[in-house]
Amino acid sequence: MKTKPIKEIIPREIDPDFQQLLNNFSVAIDELVNFGSRIIKSDMNQKGGDEKLPAILFLRNFVEIIDSISILVKHSSIDPCKSLLRTAFESNLYISYLLEDDMSNRAISFLVWNTHRNLKLLKKLKSDTPANKNLQSKFKKDKFLKSSNPIIIPEIEAQIDNSESILALPKYKSVNEEYEKMICLLLK
Repeated sequence: MKTKPIKEIIPREIDPDFQQLLNNFSVAIDELVNFGSRIIKSDMNQKGGDEKLPAILFLRNFVEIIDSISILVKHSSIDPCKSLLRTAFESNLYISYLLEDDMSNRAISFLVWNTHRNLKLLKKLKSDTPANKNLQSKFKKDKFLKSSNPIIIPEIEAQIDNSESILALPKYKSVNEEYEKMICLLLK
């Protein structure tokens, strides 16, 4: 037996005229997604360093979110689109900020920050670090996680070394030094 929804709460049967309108909106959004995918492909094929990467990744995120909205609109699930629209808007702001002025420096700053964020996580997952001991302690105190342990990644040392070597590269060195100065100031 199949459970039927309450029509006033979850309307599954959509008026055919309204469904056509939703389909038209969905097709228009799909066209934006398709165009965005071409921009991403074009940017990836152009020469340039990893300074392009943050903007491309945010654009891809934007396109994927808009694609999700298209699917929801087509099926008349409009309310969940609101949070996705906010996320798409935030991705748009990130892209605008990166492209607005001094793109190379802003992109490198983002990459340095992201590498530090990943490095912090990797150190939490390395079994012999204070960060891992702290994480294990948090797991034991959590009512849902107390019977489990954090994931231990066997070759994590190589990933940590890789992240640290990225931060030591000449193109990242000055931004990384500035990042570390700011962190020291913030922790005082």
